[in-house]
Amino acid sequence: MRRVRPTRMIQRQPPSDWKERLLAALAEHADLDETLAALGLSRTELIIERVADPAFDAAYRSAWQRYRKPEAGTPPDWPDLFLEALRDGYKPREAASMAKVSLQRVARRRLEDPEFESRYRQAYIDFLLKNQARPYVPTLPQGRKRGKEALIRALKEGRYVTEARKIAGMSIGAVKRERAEDALFNERYIAAIRENRIKRRRENRIKRLNRSE
Repeated sequence: MRRVRPTRMIQRQPPSDWKERLLAALAEHADLDETLAALGLSRTELIIERVADPAFDAAYRSAWQRYRKPEAGTPPDWPDLFLEALRDGYKPREAASMAKVSLQRVARRRLEDPEFESRYRQAYIDFLLKNQARPYVPTLPQGRKRGKEALIRALKEGRYVTEARKIAGMSIGAVKRERAEDALFNERYIAAIRENRIKRRRENRIKRLNRSE
């Protein structure tokens, strides 16, 4: 039986001017992954080169800020919405869904934006502490109307969203479904969320003032 010698994969070397070509592609809003593939580079190699070359890193950051555009249907302030949901105790996938952004984009932003990465780490610590401090307590099944009223009442009392859902015995899917099917409930839910945030900010401000005294 004839032995077949394994063929060696020839690794493609990026062109010498790949940095200039990459920055030019970003200026034209070309797809980043497609551009890197065409240049024979990976995201890991790009990050390594950015760390090794501060001047290129600064130029890349400037080009990236001009290049970055929201995804279709993604609000411009999705990072704040995502991190706030994470701090409220939602899992990363749930927080991403609420902010209308993909987890892949969140991961890319963490790699590209050190400030966002720092905020993400702090928000994730808050998420872990919150879920440890508020273990799941099963509640008796309630009717749809009673569940919705209990949810709105808990939110107005200043409860965190996750805690309010558990008190009302409603899953995140049930809340989404009711908001989509009941326009009046959706309006009351949004108003309760706003009232909830104002109340918690006021309480946090009072706590900070008491500490300073």
